Amino acid sequence: ILCVGLSEYISDLQMLLAEIIRLLSNDGCAIITSSPPNLLNQLRKFMGHQIYLRSVSTIEEMFDNQGFFIIKKNHSTIQDQYLITKQ
Repeated sequence: ILCVGLSEYISDLQMLLAEIIRLLSNDGCAIITSSPPNLLNQLRKFMGHQIYLRSVSTIEEMFDNQGFFIIKKNHSTIQDQYLITKQ
């Protein structure tokens, strides 16, 4: 499952993660990106984008609460990237 550039537009990320875990096969993976609350992403909000910025710790806690395991993660200036699977 691929969710690139989507999660920051979803207010209820727990609902999205619940749907991903429901759809994901036992040996499947998902790629999810998130926008961290840094200056560049704050400027996006200032310019009128309706986005929800979440910290790395918040995202990783949500993954854990929904039963995901993080296989790999990368962080850039404007985006956090996660490869996850079911625990």
